Amino acid sequence: MNIKTKFNLGDTVWSGEGCWQKKYKQCPDCLGKKQFDVTTPAGEKFATACPTCSEGWHSTGRVQDYGFSPLINLLTIGQVRVEIREGLVGQAEEYMCHQTGVGSGRCWKVMYLFHTREEALEFAQAECERKAMQKEIEEEKKRKDGKKELRPYKND
Repeated sequence: MNIKTKFNLGDTVWSGEGCWQKKYKQCPDCLGKKQFDVTTPAGEKFATACPTCSEGWHSTGRVQDYGFSPLINLLTIGQVRVEIREGLVGQAEEYMCHQTGVGSGRCWKVMYLFHTREEALEFAQAECERKAMQKEIEEEKKRKDGKKELRPYKND
């Protein structure tokens, strides 16, 4: 029996995935200025730190946000795993790479590994879009589930 896999031991590959990551964006209140210029009704002018983007004792001009970002890495195949069994169409391939641990690290499914950086980046961007859309659908469902109609109380 000959088993053919997409990658072999020692091959250099690119991984691509969409990851939920912390991001920073400009503060919507101070627009990145870190402070507000205030004028009192009496005409007195002063500056005050922006409370929205305040971290500890100072304002940063940015706020934390979360979203999906493409993540790509250059990896070297250190182990190839193939599963062939009755009822399985084709074969299931998994790979372990030196950079993420061989033997006790991450098992990469073949769908996340690519020959070129461009292929990995394209896949990762598509994954981010797919995951963002899925998250939006889940959040919309939660909003709808939270809006249950109240029925008038009937005292029979």
